[in-house]
Amino acid sequence: MMKSILTYLLLLVGLTSIASEGSTNLDDANTAYEAKNYKLAIETYEALIAEGNVSADIYYNYGNAQYRSGDLGLSIWGYESALQLDPDHEDALFNLEFVNAQTTDHISTSRQGIRHWLGSMFFTESINFWAYFSIGSSILLSLTILLFLRSQRGRKRSLLLLASAGFSLFLIGGIIIGYSHHNRIHNQDQAIVISDLVDVKMSPMDDAKPSFSLGAGAKVDLLSSQDKATAGWVEIEMNGNQGWVEIGSVKAF
Repeated sequence: MMKSILTYLLLLVGLTSIASEGSTNLDDANTAYEAKNYKLAIETYEALIAEGNVSADIYYNYGNAQYRSGDLGLSIWGYESALQLDPDHEDALFNLEFVNAQTTDHISTSRQGIRHWLGSMFFTESINFWAYFSIGSSILLSLTILLFLRSQRGRKRSLLLLASAGFSLFLIGGIIIGYSHHNRIHNQDQAIVISDLVDVKMSPMDDAKPSFSLGAGAKVDLLSSQDKATAGWVEIEMNGNQGWVEIGSVKAF
């Protein structure tokens, strides 16, 4: 019995020590930031994150330190990571918008294929847009069916039948696109470009032809996870444009 109590007390002391150390590291990071020693603050925040001591505020402070040190890409990564934990973090939302306004154009496309055209056409709109589009199509479809059933004239019935078919296609298309858009956002990892300028290659090779370019701070979808990268390359997508970048040029969140 006494041995069990001693073991419990030792564990309690150990956990208290770990918690105290984590708090001290956070205090050290905040103190370094307030002293404008941003390099030390960044290193300490990164150590906390690596140890799993994460919170929206830690990511937010990390983003601030990176911004003060002049790294827009990693500052955006910090704010995006904070918003993953707390989507209503007002300071992170404000700073993210502020820093995004300072970045250069995120994408410069050297080729415009059908994939890019389709992505630009369908996936630049929000999920809510396609939800409202589908609801509107269903209402119009219901009205045309009702009018078709009540109509007696042959030509009018034919026009209403064609309209019903059209609204049916709109409804089905809106549902499919909205569902696909939802999966693109929620079932894929995302990353931030942290290099100043990245050439996105058509294949995962150094001598491959560039497909388009991205600037620091651009948010991309990861089509292949960073832990399953192909010989140091990871496949990404942005606004319907796909390609390969070196794994160190992006940071997932």
